[in-house]
Amino acid sequence: MRLYVVTLLALFLPSVSLAADLSVPVPRNIQFTNLTTENGLSSEFVHDVVQDERGFMWFATQAGLNRYDGHDITFYESIADDPTSLSNSFIWSLHVDDNGQLWIGTNNGLNRYDPQTDSFVRDPIPEVELGYLRIRRVFQDSSGLLWLGSLGDGVLLVDLENNTVERFRHDPADSTSLPNDHVLAILEDRRGQVWLGTDGGGIARFDRPTQSFVRHQQQADNPLSLNSDRIRSLYEDSAGRIWVGTAEGGLNLFDASTGRFQASQFDPENPLTIGNGQVSAVIEDDRGTLWVGTESGISEWRPSANGYVRYESNPADRYSLANNRVNAMYQDSSGVLWLGTHGGVSAWNYFSDTFSYYSTVEGFLEEDLVTAMAESSDGTLWIGTYGGGLTRMDLRTESTRHYRYERGNPASLPDDRVTVIHVGADDRVYVGTRSGGLARLNADGETFTRYTHDPDNPETPAGDAITQILSDSSGALWVGVFDKGVDRMAAGTEVFEHYTNDPNDAMSLSGNRVMSIFEDSAGQVWLGTERAGLNRYLADTKRFERFEMRPEPDDPQGTPWEITEARDGTLWIGTMEQGLLSWSAADRAAGNERFERYGPGQGLASEIYGVLEGTAGELWLSSSRGLFRFEPGGSIRQFDGNNGLRTNEFNYGARVRSRSGRILFGTTAGAVGFYPGELPTNSHVPKIELATSSIL
Repeated sequence: MRLYVVTLLALFLPSVSLAADLSVPVPRNIQFTNLTTENGLSSEFVHDVVQDERGFMWFATQAGLNRYDGHDITFYESIADDPTSLSNSFIWSLHVDDNGQLWIGTNNGLNRYDPQTDSFVRDPIPEVELGYLRIRRVFQDSSGLLWLGSLGDGVLLVDLENNTVERFRHDPADSTSLPNDHVLAILEDRRGQVWLGTDGGGIARFDRPTQSFVRHQQQADNPLSLNSDRIRSLYEDSAGRIWVGTAEGGLNLFDASTGRFQASQFDPENPLTIGNGQVSAVIEDDRGTLWVGTESGISEWRPSANGYVRYESNPADRYSLANNRVNAMYQDSSGVLWLGTHGGVSAWNYFSDTFSYYSTVEGFLEEDLVTAMAESSDGTLWIGTYGGGLTRMDLRTESTRHYRYERGNPASLPDDRVTVIHVGADDRVYVGTRSGGLARLNADGETFTRYTHDPDNPETPAGDAITQILSDSSGALWVGVFDKGVDRMAAGTEVFEHYTNDPNDAMSLSGNRVMSIFEDSAGQVWLGTERAGLNRYLADTKRFERFEMRPEPDDPQGTPWEITEARDGTLWIGTMEQGLLSWSAADRAAGNERFERYGPGQGLASEIYGVLEGTAGELWLSSSRGLFRFEPGGSIRQFDGNNGLRTNEFNYGARVRSRSGRILFGTTAGAVGFYPGELPTNSHVPKIELATSSIL
């Protein structure tokens, strides 16, 4: 998604000048779910969006009306020989009145939806023939009157109780008449005053006692007047301010008490202005954030920065806005923000805002396949990628330094395919690579010391494909080498001892593919091997005790991809096929090889790549099905693309819990971070008619 930072011309803070030194606001992690014709929309030109009282979402398009239940789209159109169908398939406007009735403004008249028969009533006002009308806006005021804004036929005021209709038209000879017959926007403010926005006549306030209009139009000699008479949208925010969107003059903030306007216009030479002069929609969400829909995407107003952050469509990013031309914005009862565009419907679940991404999209990484993560004691984050080398990041300043392999430079990173990163107690950074061996970052923070296999020197690493690294409490460095067991380098030496599987020795390492190494609170070192179970290192004898990890007698030996110890002493083991295993401290102390399994039957994935304990004792698990929040003995909750994750595919071994409490995992789309306590809970319960939504 393309991101821009823009500044409003002091609409809220008149004392702040454009030249002020403003901090750049950080963009939200907006991940849109898009609905297009591929999902069943009858047309991708979506003019309006509304939710009915049963929870259904309705989309007005230029080729019919669409109802969305969270999974499926039902399409309604005009059928020539069916008087219960829509009067026209070109839909401009939708409105749900105080009685829950859905009104549809079409290119040929007004319709009302009948949910009992799943059909439509044309010209639904008894004894009143509306005739041919292109209805651009349907609106009900607080007194129950229905306002119909039309293209070329003025505005109609419908009294549903008395079945009467009154039409107001433009009269060139009457300055108190409707200023223009093209009525595209209607608003009732908190004082009960109705405002009409016209295409060419500015805005007008309806004076009920005199049944006339008070005009507010562009005046060439008055900089505080409306800057364009071509109105596209009207909106009143929670502070009572009226926002006027125009077709060519950008956004105007209207002070109804003084009749003055302040304009924020698009300037192609100034990146600090809004991105387009046509503002078709304005909305304030339930968190107080103002959003502006234009022909160049949406803009989010940030009062603290006195500026906007802009979000545009990016064809390379399937989670970006469906199309830059935004026609309508609507927030449903669950807080999801819906946008009608010229490329379909875009829906944003605010959940994604709690996830922060560090990837090539934001410019943090040089490759998005994150395979390793670690943190130094000062909070420096280290990210390893498969093909993009090593990145050092300061999360406070979001500054980065990249380390890459340089041919002919023995002090560079030995391989851009990083498999593991480990930061020792002395803050030394060790990097394992796919085929370049082991490297240690030197004290200068720039160069590396390499440790590679030398077939003529048995004291060097057993191989150059590194799978795991751990420095234990004795100062020894453990290095897993693919297919060659594990090496141990004692503190104060640079001699690697080799431990491998011996089929004739039951006290040797159970397998030569070491996938995890972990030291528990008692100082015991555990090693997980591929399809060969778990090993405990016996320091006194330099031998290993094996544990097959079979929760059931007929289970195959497990593959411990991840080992961690909870604060109660339980070992939690993420596996390749068995889901999550737990081994209590009491059972370990008693020598009972008793594992409890949590897998698909309990709502988890069968493969668990990473396990981190949160601040409240919960476990965060990464997998190929997204993230899981697991409460031992309690609930399981899954987070995936529907909750704002860019991808469900996480990577083995790429995880870290920072000293600040932030949880970070590596994915195929960069690193994702979040604070567990900030993840929101969606308490919305859909009505019974609404199928459980993949967006809600």
